[in-house]
Amino acid sequence: WERYSIQFRRTWPLCVHCKRQGKSTAITQGDGVGQVDHIIWCEADSELFWDKENHQGLCRECHGKKTKM
Repeated sequence: WERYSIQFRRTWPLCVHCKRQGKSTAITQGDGVGQVDHIIWCEADSELFWDKENHQGLCRECHGKKTKM
């Protein structure tokens, strides 16, 4: 997952929630700056876990807000 996450953030370097609000928040500046989020929460052994359509890049702040919800 770690290698996949790094590559995902290189390919999609901005937080999608911030981008929708007109902000550009980079998620590639180092560990903990950005997260690869599962849009639909799932167990690590499920097929949905690795489905690329179920992933989005979020900054730490947006990921925290989504997790609380």
